[in-house]
Amino acid sequence: MTIEDAVAAAPETSYPSSVRRTALMLLGSVAFVAAGVWMLIVHSSIKMDVGGALAVPFFGLGVIAFANRLVRRTPELVISSAGIVHFRFGSIPWSEVDHVTVRHVNTRASTQRFIELVLRDPAGYLAQAPRSARMQAAANRPFGYGPVQISTNTLPVTLEEVLATMHRHNPQLQFRA
Repeated sequence: MTIEDAVAAAPETSYPSSVRRTALMLLGSVAFVAAGVWMLIVHSSIKMDVGGALAVPFFGLGVIAFANRLVRRTPELVISSAGIVHFRFGSIPWSEVDHVTVRHVNTRASTQRFIELVLRDPAGYLAQAPRSARMQAAANRPFGYGPVQISTNTLPVTLEEVLATMHRHNPQLQFRA
């Protein structure tokens, strides 16, 4: 049996949303919605009114998204020898992936890391991608990010474990810094 045969025979790896992490994200979103509502009720300044008006719909969408993840029974991420299936990005075969890199977003308090799949034909992918993926890609484009950014914040495993699983299912996959 060759390595290619062993990889093709390997079962897929499924990652459901971590209930604990997703619940914490949901609670954080609810807290920010409540803070936004409070700002709108207090009316102490224009800044608070604007902050509240922005916080309520933005974090309200977060409440909906995280609540949906908690009740959804399908995995958040599935990795196989054929490619990946992500709840937001749909199915992406390995033949469409040029390489993988880890990206960082620095804030005052922390650094968020996520996996970027650099695609061979981003425009071709976006033409058939789910609407949510196209919207996220449009929001990320001005910041220099490609269309497929995979966060591991709500997965039950670390970013390094997801990368190792990708490599296990596709040993030819290129990883770049």
